[in-house]
Amino acid sequence: MVAMMLAMAVPAATAQTWRETMREKRETWSSMKENFQDTVAALKDAKDDFIDAKAAYRADKTAANLTTLGEKLRDWARLAYHVRLNHLMALSARAESTQGLPEENKTALKSEINGYIATVENYGASIVATDNRREKVTLLFELRNYYDNISIRLKQIVAELILAGFRVMVERAEAFAARVEAKIESLKDNGVDTANLEIWLSNYQENIALAYERLENADAKIDEITDNLTFRELFLVAMTHARAALAYTKGALRSLKDIILEMRGDGHTVIVSGSGTLKASGSGTADITGTGVVKIDAIENGTLKVSLNANVNITGEGTSETTDNEVIYSGFGTAKVSGNDITVWVSGTNILLHASGTGTAVLTGTGEYTTYGENVYVDGTWTSTGISTDISTGNAE
Repeated sequence: MVAMMLAMAVPAATAQTWRETMREKRETWSSMKENFQDTVAALKDAKDDFIDAKAAYRADKTAANLTTLGEKLRDWARLAYHVRLNHLMALSARAESTQGLPEENKTALKSEINGYIATVENYGASIVATDNRREKVTLLFELRNYYDNISIRLKQIVAELILAGFRVMVERAEAFAARVEAKIESLKDNGVDTANLEIWLSNYQENIALAYERLENADAKIDEITDNLTFRELFLVAMTHARAALAYTKGALRSLKDIILEMRGDGHTVIVSGSGTLKASGSGTADITGTGVVKIDAIENGTLKVSLNANVNITGEGTSETTDNEVIYSGFGTAKVSGNDITVWVSGTNILLHASGTGTAVLTGTGEYTTYGENVYVDGTWTSTGISTDISTGNAE
């Protein structure tokens, strides 16, 4: 069920290219992971061979046994270096192939991992360059100690990537809800009995909220990891939260299935494919057009303009004015706007805004935003000239 709904998130026109790109990235990660596992197996054999060669030389200190010992040491040292290097390269490929991770986060993680790779490569070059057995062994121990020192951070990265995979499913489900809610509001405006649909939608949204809560708990546990002991304990707790988030997401999607079947049975349709979400905070203006739900959770000195076809719920004291093509709200506290093909313009300071569904948003002023669409995840800042984001794809320019 989860896979089916997530597959629906990619529009047919762009699905092939995006899916091919993601498949290639996953195949690259799979290949590097397999290469790492093969190197681990080879290292074990090389270490056993070195131990046997050392025992043979101690028993009979001939020139031939000394030569064999040197060869086995070189093999063991080379593979010990490549195990670390291949592990890091596989981790970098995994970060690149992970959905649910903003491009800026991917870039930062890859830069961090590349720093570890550079250090390991320096050790590797030194290990290969020396023929002195004692020096080679010393370098091997230094490499092992270095890797031990970064191992907890590497485990944290793995945990972050796993959670990002869970998060993408929750975020997709959240975006679907906006399209469904807009459709229900439209049917309600046209006199259709939507009582059952609203109950299912409420269950859907409750499950999504619980899923996010579990993911936040999981993130908190990952941040608490400080050593191998806490990793073993806290990673298990984090994964328990993540699995609970997945269970809530599945529950939400079951509600979505019920909604779609109910609508089809009554001759109505709703499209959830191509849905995404924008989260923004800042001061200035946000100009949004599309289908779905726009929530303004906080604002100061706010003005809101919405098209006449939008459904609007306002909290707080304020005024409203209706013109020929829009309704203007001033002095409100929070707002929720939904509908099909609506326009929403908001101006103010300290705005907290959340838009899900399809369409575009232009953010002008100062602030930060995050988009997660069907093919990219982007973090960015508002600009004085206006940053344009595509809500369904996540692209920004």
